[in-house]
Amino acid sequence: MPKFYKFLSYFLLALTLVLGVLFYASSDKEAMTNVLLFYAYILFGLTLLAAIVLPMKNFASNPKGLKKALLSIVAVIVVFGVSYLLSSSEPVNINVEVPPTPMTLKITDTALYVTYILAACSVVAIVYGGVSKMIKNR
Repeated sequence: MPKFYKFLSYFLLALTLVLGVLFYASSDKEAMTNVLLFYAYILFGLTLLAAIVLPMKNFASNPKGLKKALLSIVAVIVVFGVSYLLSSSEPVNINVEVPPTPMTLKITDTALYVTYILAACSVVAIVYGGVSKMIKNR
């Protein structure tokens, strides 16, 4: 790992520890919660930036990797699209103070279907890997 990334990792770890200690030591929990949320947004932004920029560097040296990455992105979009089409926005008969909106129900259903599809794909991949390994080792 280059020195810069190692230094950045240690710096972020130390900053996280300091913020964690300050949160528990502070008497104003609401202000510290806002600080921690802002720090989480910064970390999320850095992660998103790294997830976009670093693969681009790799794609420049390996164009075949770009094809695989695009196929993976298309597969994810298809899974989310199919899940969205399968989901329903029908209200559920439950007693709550604030009933969920149809869009909230649709998004929740979509997330559940994505989870089901990905879990099924994982099980199929595990079984396929085991069976193909057994067949090759005969």
